[in-house]
Formats: sequence, structure tokens, C-alpha cells
Amino acid sequence: PTRARPSHPPPPPPPHHRRRVVVASSMSSSSRVDPAAAEDAPAPGAAAAESYDAQLAAMKSMRARGASADEMRAAAAKLNHLKRALFVPRYTSSRKTAKLEKSSSTPRRRAMQGPRVRCPACGHDVKASHPDQFRHHVAKCCPDAVRVVPKDAWTDPAVAADAMATRESTLAEEAKLLAYGPEKLASLDDVAAALELTPRRLRLLLRRASLAVPLVADEERLEVIHEDDAILVVNKPPGLRFHPVHRFEGNSLLSRCIGHIRRRRRRRRRAIDDGGEDGGEDADADGEEKVDDDEDAHADDMPHIVHRLDMDTSGVCVFVKDKSLVDGFARQFRGDDAGVKKEYVALAVGTVPRGEVVAFSSEAEDVRDDDDDAAA
Repeated sequence: PTRARPSHPPPPPPPHHRRRVVVASSMSSSSRVDPAAAEDAPAPGAAAAESYDAQLAAMKSMRARGASADEMRAAAAKLNHLKRALFVPRYTSSRKTAKLEKSSSTPRRRAMQGPRVRCPACGHDVKASHPDQFRHHVAKCCPDAVRVVPKDAWTDPAVAADAMATRESTLAEEAKLLAYGPEKLASLDDVAAALELTPRRLRLLLRRASLAVPLVADEERLEVIHEDDAILVVNKPPGLRFHPVHRFEGNSLLSRCIGHIRRRRRRRRRAIDDGGEDGGEDADADGEEKVDDDEDAHADDMPHIVHRLDMDTSGVCVFVKDKSLVDGFARQFRGDDAGVKKEYVALAVGTVPRGEVVAFSSEAEDVRDDDDDAAA
């Protein structure tokens, strides 16, 4: 014979279900209110309330005077309807626009917190709160350095960075000797294979080594129109390049500006040592100073270029000394911001016909010469 299993009563419903059942049972069929109809219908005693605050005040007054449950439910439905109708999302279009404007004026990336070390291979600041952070960066940036730097050096990121800097300088000298020396190899790929580097790593290494060489400073004098701590305005003569062809060559307007700024800095330093004042432009007329010494090279000697003129064009050129002002001057010369008006004057030989377009090219000159020979 089978034993009958004892029947257990069903589990009680959740508390919120019990409360819902109790409320529904206490309401009669005639007193129940349709929620959709209650939202559309105005609440009794609060028909004039058109805002959320006014409806909330009306409900408080209804509760104080002892309104019925149906009236309070209708007023609550009206309050919920106003709350949904007047709801303002957190990120509206105006707030997004303000956020974008604020982020464009301030740097988006937050300043790096904690200790950091500059990578000698790429020049980036690397977070060094833990020794493995710098080693992981080097493993991606220059994997060849991980095999050469001693393992004990990686426990201290500063010691590892010093060891990498020593190796980078030695590796750069070897790369320049193999790439540009008397016994240079056929291509950069051969140099990379000889040094056990990737071609991209070799190109970055040679580029950083080239940028480390300061530009040549020319001794020729400049015709300075205006100069202060922010800008340098000079008159460019015709037939002079605006910037040098190579870093190891001079004979350009930029090289002359570097020499001028270097001489001016040297005079100021000499005046401070002597306890006097800067003699200004008159003290630069002796022309006895040499500016091509390596000890005179300084990062502040490099003026920033914001516009250019062709080699055969003469005119006013502006160089910016303050790095924070470069972007503003460059925008004005590009035409983004009104403020710079450029005028060009051309010298023409002969009579230019009015109302016609004259092509200044070698073909036009040849045609003109052929016509003159035919007429003769």
C-alpha cells in the first residue's frame, strides 16, 4: 500500500501582493477608479493646479480637510501625470553643449597622479606606482631593452630608466654610424637587422637623435621691426629661405632669428653678472660675438613659426617666443579668427592690361618672346 503524501499549504504571497489584495478587497466595484481615466481627469479641489508644486500643495490641503480616499487617489494620479509631463532628463542638449565647451577649453585627460618616470625611448611619462608598470610599458615600447637591462634594475623604475637612457645614447651612436657613417649599410632595414631592432624602432631612434641636435644659429644680422618677450617681428630679405633645409645647415631666416635671440640672451646674462642692465639693440652692433657654440644652445632660443613666406618674397615675418601664444597667432594667420590682414605688392615689368588675367609662368614668357621675334 502506498502512503499518502501530506499536503502542505501553498506559500503565502509576497508582502506587496498581500497589500495589493487587501486594498482591492476593501474597494467595492463602484468605488474603483480606472488609472488611465484618473490621470486624464482633474483632481477634485485641484483643478486649477497646473504645476507639480501647486498640485502637491493642493494634496496637502485636501489631506488637512479630510478628503476621501477616492479624491486622494485622483489627486495622486494627477500629481504623477504632472511629474511625468514636467520631467527634465539629466543630460539635455544644452547641458551637453556646455559640457563640450568646458571640455574643449580644459584638457580632457586628468593629470597623472602618483610617481612617474619618463621613458627614454619614446619620451612619454609612464606611471610608476608599481615597478611592473614601467616594465610593461617598455615591453610594448621597446622590447629589446627588456632583454638588455639587468633584472635587478626593474625593481626601481628610476634605476631602470637611467639604464635605458645610457643604452639609448649608445644605441643611437651605433645607429647613426651604420646609417650615415663612412661604412654605412645599404638601407635602414639592414641597419635594423644589424642592431636587432624593428624598422619602426630604428626610425624613431634616428628621429629622436636628429631632433636632439640644436639648429644652426647664423651670425648675420636681422632687421628687427619689433621685439618683446612674446613676439619677434623681422623684415625678411628676398632670396633667403624661411627655414633651413636640414638641421645641420643654416642660411635661413629661422637660423638668423635663433642667432639673434641667442646673442640677446647672452648679453642679458652678461649684464646680470656685471650688475648692470641690458643694453638693448645698440649693444648688438659690435658683431664680435660667436653664436655657434654648443654651450649657447638653449630651448628658449627656438622661436615658433606661425606663418611662412617664399624664398623670393620679402616682407614682414612674425615669430612667437611664448609657446602658449602659438595657437592663437596661428589661427589668425590661417584666417580662423579675424585679426591679421596681409597685403602683397608685386613688381611688374611693362604695362599690365586692365580687366584681363595675366599668367606669370615660364610658358607665358616664352610665348611673349616668340611674338616679339615674329614681329621683328
